[in-house]
Amino acid sequence: MQKFLKIAENHVQWLALGLGVFYLLFMGWSYVYKSDINAALGPKIVDPGEVEATIAKGPVADLEAQMGNTDPLSIPCPNVLLSWMNGASETAVDWRPLPGIWRGNPYGESGGNGPITGPTVPDVLVDQLPAIPPATPVAVAAYRTLVQVPDPAFVAPPDAPDAKAPLINKDIDATSVQFKIDMKALGKAFAAALPANARPEVFQTMYLKVTLLRQEQDADNPDKWGPVKEIPPLPINAAPSDYPGDSPGQEKGLGYELWAGANQEQILHPPFYPTAPGAPTWTMPVPPADAGAGPGAASAGPGAGPGAGPGAGPGLPPGGIRPIQPVAPPVFNPAPPPANGDWQGQRFNPLLKPTDEILVAHDETVQPEKTYRYFIQYRLLNSVFAAPRLVADKNQALTNRFALVSPGPDAAGASAATATQNVTIPSRTQVYVKAVRSGTEAHFAVFVFAPGPKEMEVLAAPGDPIAPTHWTLVDIRKSQDPLTPSDWQVLLVDENGKLQQRDWHTDQADPTQKDLHDRANAAAGTGGAAALNQ
Repeated sequence: MQKFLKIAENHVQWLALGLGVFYLLFMGWSYVYKSDINAALGPKIVDPGEVEATIAKGPVADLEAQMGNTDPLSIPCPNVLLSWMNGASETAVDWRPLPGIWRGNPYGESGGNGPITGPTVPDVLVDQLPAIPPATPVAVAAYRTLVQVPDPAFVAPPDAPDAKAPLINKDIDATSVQFKIDMKALGKAFAAALPANARPEVFQTMYLKVTLLRQEQDADNPDKWGPVKEIPPLPINAAPSDYPGDSPGQEKGLGYELWAGANQEQILHPPFYPTAPGAPTWTMPVPPADAGAGPGAASAGPGAGPGAGPGAGPGLPPGGIRPIQPVAPPVFNPAPPPANGDWQGQRFNPLLKPTDEILVAHDETVQPEKTYRYFIQYRLLNSVFAAPRLVADKNQALTNRFALVSPGPDAAGASAATATQNVTIPSRTQVYVKAVRSGTEAHFAVFVFAPGPKEMEVLAAPGDPIAPTHWTLVDIRKSQDPLTPSDWQVLLVDENGKLQQRDWHTDQADPTQKDLHDRANAAAGTGGAAALNQ
């Protein structure tokens, strides 16, 4: 029995030894040999036999868990509009809407959109703005004609809401003025204020607005003038958006600048209304023959009829309106400088511009028998507007000014030099003595403008009004002139108590009366005037 146990013990020892050797060999081989075939599942590397189990325990289990989740989904979305508005706000220094608009920001020097990558040259800072000179008058003219305007009573039908109103004729009195800007004087103002070695953009400007200003002469005191009044542009020339002011915020200023840059011609030379067929056409005001006499030199010529006023001004002879002769308009600016990105070619450097600038403006609010004089005030773009990098810290207020404004009529010494000649709008009626039969009655030729002259004959006795004028016949008496003892003289008085003595001999010799008579006959197609009160 003991022998048997001894043999069993020996076998167990040999079996344990064999198992130990096998374990060591197996574990060693597992460390030495590794299969070349494996798979990457996310961050884990697995053997081919482990792929299915790993997928089942990982992505499949996660997908099932997500599909069983009933909570609402939340997908974050970036606010692109808010980011843009923050960059384009009035407090943003480095924003510019188009290439080439200098706003003191780190962008390409040639007008490109890319940021500067190389070294930059320090800016020469601006410490004052140019004091630009006033515009000076060239000519003023008055017009009486029929123009064509859209019918204000037109209402578009429901089935055609975009239909345009038909044109109707409108009888108007109007004036037009022509001024100029001395470009040498403007260039000197820029040179005096801006550093010569400043960036070229600092010398670039454009026209923002041209304002027509008017004063009315006192009827009883020709040396006295009423307050200065701003005259709005003709409705056909109104800007789509109001001028934002001389110191607006950056956003409003740049918005108007875009419109002004694309409409320089409308700002400088706004058109007049189209005239009706056969009506006197508008022509450019031209300097009067006596332009050297200076502002206010116009005076009524001999034989001016009642209500002609102190002076009819260029284009309107005293006592009536002569036909408007075609006049070639002056040559305006040459072609704009080479384009610097579409409309920005409209900018100019006053130091380099070779010609004076011509400005034109119109006024359709005048009234007959009143006398006016005009001024023009113009506005230029401040080239350092919203460009703080070009201005010293102590002068940052200069970047808030949108416009450089020329002196107005209230400026010291500006009124006399910058006002047009006086222009008087003729009365809508003119009266001339046509015949005197006796001391009890007189015949008058009355011309009514609507807008061309129409002639009618009015018979009146002392005390009778000479309709449709505002004159009344006071008396008929023999001439006191020894050269014309057989002539009769008449005494007239107007609604203001102003007396005027007239006679047949002088009135019938007046060339204005003959001109009106011929024009009225030509328009009526008859050789005689309509007789009234006969």
